[in-house]
Amino acid sequence: RAIDVAISSAGGPAASVYRALDVVYSDLLENYAEDYFYIAEVPGAPVAPQVLEHTRTASGFSLKWEPPAESGGIPLTGFRVYRRTPAPQVMLYNGDGQPHIYNFDVSGLTGGIQYSFAVVAMNGAGESAYSPAVVVYAGTAPARIDTLKRDPGVARSMNSISLKWEVPTISGEAPVTRYELRWDNGDYSDFTNTMSNIAAPTTTATINGLTQAKFVRFQIRSSNVNGPSEWSPVYRTQLCALPDAVTFPSQRFTDHLDTSVTLTWEPPACTGCTSGAIITGYEVAMRQGSNPWTLVHSGDPSVLSITQRGLSPGMDYSFRVSICQWDNCEQTATAP
Repeated sequence: RAIDVAISSAGGPAASVYRALDVVYSDLLENYAEDYFYIAEVPGAPVAPQVLEHTRTASGFSLKWEPPAESGGIPLTGFRVYRRTPAPQVMLYNGDGQPHIYNFDVSGLTGGIQYSFAVVAMNGAGESAYSPAVVVYAGTAPARIDTLKRDPGVARSMNSISLKWEVPTISGEAPVTRYELRWDNGDYSDFTNTMSNIAAPTTTATINGLTQAKFVRFQIRSSNVNGPSEWSPVYRTQLCALPDAVTFPSQRFTDHLDTSVTLTWEPPACTGCTSGAIITGYEVAMRQGSNPWTLVHSGDPSVLSITQRGLSPGMDYSFRVSICQWDNCEQTATAP
């Protein structure tokens, strides 16, 4: 007759080796079979997986995880990665037999869609509970904003600046949610000043309390649910208002000849700041009658007159002079 032997781990430590005897009695002899086995538990659940930095593409990324603190008393045999949502749940990776692999490349996702992923650990006793899920949107962070400039719709001032930018051409398959500006103190120091929560769809911002005449550097970046973009190229400008327009002496046109004339002007009374404002030069444009304006001179600030040649006798010409600052030639006066 056979006798069934049941062995329980109660009272015995996990991972201990036990001996089992399968005993069979008959009228003539006593037979038994002997076997050895572990008493063990399934592993503890791993911590939530994470998306590896700089691995995002439009349709995937790399997940990484750490082994659980509790192996169940016997060595781990591997890990499995599950996509928990959207339903139905799908096992994406079966790493049974590869206990030292702690990452997996997820692909085939749809940009802008929210997904969740979990990892389980395995040993000879079975599969652990699910790790906490990591919830992510597929896709990438927005593209870099290439152009940051002054807002042309806001007048320049000595102690503030209004900036404008464009929405990034590629938003990473998820819409931009906010923008962040940063700037230095005008002495090539670190970017220690920030305006960090400019909610989309706003594409302008005004910064007050700046120091006049300083050359300040500005940068901007955008963010979506997948993270921030790279910082934009630096925009550097001097914090001054527009200068006054140039003035013209009573004898603004001299040296009249059939095909040439000399135009003279005077510097502005106010350069846009109480001190330290830089005028980088002057531009002169000319037109004949009602034709479009044509640039005929661009020079440094010490040049306050030009002689224009090649004119047609008997024709009417107009001239205008623009004052150039660090990043603009906006202030213009037309010679009467």
